[in-house]
Amino acid sequence: MLNKLSTNLSLKFFKQRKPLELVIFDKLFNKFFINTNNKNEYIMKYHQDGFVKINPNISDEIETINKNLELEKNQNYPPYSFKINKIIEETIDKIIKVKMKNYFSNLEDYFNSEIYPAVVNLKRNTHYKKIDENHEYYSDNFHNDAYTLTHFKIFFNLMDVDENNGPMHIVPKKNTKKFLNEIRYKDRNNYDQKFTNKNLYYCNIGKKSDVLIFNPTQCFHRATIPKKECYRDYLTITFVCIPKKERVKKNILKDLNIYEYDNNQLLKFAKPNGFIKTFKLFSQFI
Repeated sequence: MLNKLSTNLSLKFFKQRKPLELVIFDKLFNKFFINTNNKNEYIMKYHQDGFVKINPNISDEIETINKNLELEKNQNYPPYSFKINKIIEETIDKIIKVKMKNYFSNLEDYFNSEIYPAVVNLKRNTHYKKIDENHEYYSDNFHNDAYTLTHFKIFFNLMDVDENNGPMHIVPKKNTKKFLNEIRYKDRNNYDQKFTNKNLYYCNIGKKSDVLIFNPTQCFHRATIPKKECYRDYLTITFVCIPKKERVKKNILKDLNIYEYDNNQLLKFAKPNGFIKTFKLFSQFI
């Protein structure tokens, strides 16, 4: 009940659908740690909009991943997960540590923190018949993620994506207020889902190997449902910023498995529960 009230207050006063303490953390972190002196164009666009496309040379790595794709068995509904074999693991490791090394260097300068991968998702979204607003298999209602802004994601297209494939829709930060008012947003399952103003959101269509850096904690977003006979394969890596302190880093990263979502300590690090834990988290960055 308290968490719901906190989220409602955040939505009303700050246009964010997450607990109030996380909004306060974001504002403090933005004021005292975010470095906007970096004149890099894509960093500034990320800061202003909450997302940006980049162009690392990863076409060979995407081809390698595609050649090794094999769906897990006995999955009843989307999104469907692919098996992670050794080749895919090594390829993802190369993307992070080699092909995107310079991007992460700039992002660490922007966040004034160290950045580590928290969890990897390799999945396929397919068509399904939506029964009502409460029925969603892969977050296809507009929402923002209830984490601190130190949690962000990078999306990698494993195929060409157009509007038939169910691309993600993202609302730029500057459009949030107008967007929420126009769709009469009350909650992720309570808004006008028939709105048609495409000028208020970005549609993440693009070519195979396209890469999008995106902060889902700051931008309202949704997956969309692919048309019948269509699907969307994608790689998503979630990253979390942590303080530049060895004792903190050692505790958080111990035994971390980036291919497991449940009980993932790095994800939990960016999702404190309650004001006391949230301010303790902020103090660790000081």
